[in-house]
Amino acid sequence: MKDKEQSERKVKSTGLQLPYHPYQLTSWIITLTTIFVFFALIIPVQEMNAQIPMSIIYGILQIFTIILGFILTVSDPTDPMVLEYLEAQKAKEEFRKSYTNYCSLCSSPVSADSKHCMRCNRCTDKFDHHCKWVNNCVGRKNYSIFFLLIWIVEITQACFIICCAYEIHLGIDDSSDFRDKCEDVYGKNAHVVILVIVWSMMILSFLIFISNAYLIGFHVYLIRHGITTYDLILKRREAKGLVEKEDDEIEVQEGNNAPNENEVSSMQIIQSAKVSDSSVSSGSRNSSPYRAKTEA
Repeated sequence: MKDKEQSERKVKSTGLQLPYHPYQLTSWIITLTTIFVFFALIIPVQEMNAQIPMSIIYGILQIFTIILGFILTVSDPTDPMVLEYLEAQKAKEEFRKSYTNYCSLCSSPVSADSKHCMRCNRCTDKFDHHCKWVNNCVGRKNYSIFFLLIWIVEITQACFIICCAYEIHLGIDDSSDFRDKCEDVYGKNAHVVILVIVWSMMILSFLIFISNAYLIGFHVYLIRHGITTYDLILKRREAKGLVEKEDDEIEVQEGNNAPNENEVSSMQIIQSAKVSDSSVSSGSRNSSPYRAKTEA
């Protein structure tokens, strides 16, 4: 029944299709707020010779961020075999491509490393993960865009943090004319409100910078090992299952048959070695209940 309801749901081919994810809307709000704070509260109180280069550098970074984010959001990483099969069905032609996997939710043959995303209700070619920030899947077709985007976001956040820190430095430096400039542009005692806002945005950007740095490091690790996020999840599930199975086997042994401490340690070492040596294959991907099923 659950599979039937899932197959009847509308397929989401891009991240701009409703419903939008709360994370996606949050990313839009943060981006617009950051741009406003930079150009409305930071740039106007800078020295004239610093305003132009700061605006150009930050503006270019934000333009790249928005463009890459838009491309990733509207990209369609659907398994090409599914699209070709649907086209053949629509044209009432025979599908001549050979295949070994079939997705019962898509009612279509799929590639060996394809996975059905329950949020988008479609099979994604070489599925990595579903990114809530763009409300779209990341797979073979758009992974390079995603990887480039998180690097641009990191550089943009670093640039914003530096500019905020410099503004705060001017605000607490009695020798600067920061307070006078704020009063000239925004009115009396405006410098206090501006510093509070800039402090708040700098803290938020720093948290984004740290979180995104971890994300970059994580995907660098995945690329170096030639696996995807989903592959790693399957591998950890497999490792957890092996450990739990080993624990169950130890618990059922009684009396003289119970292994001593040295034997348990040896068993754990052997088990860990098995887990480390096991590679993630298309077969392990197919172990997911929502993975495309192998055709009989």
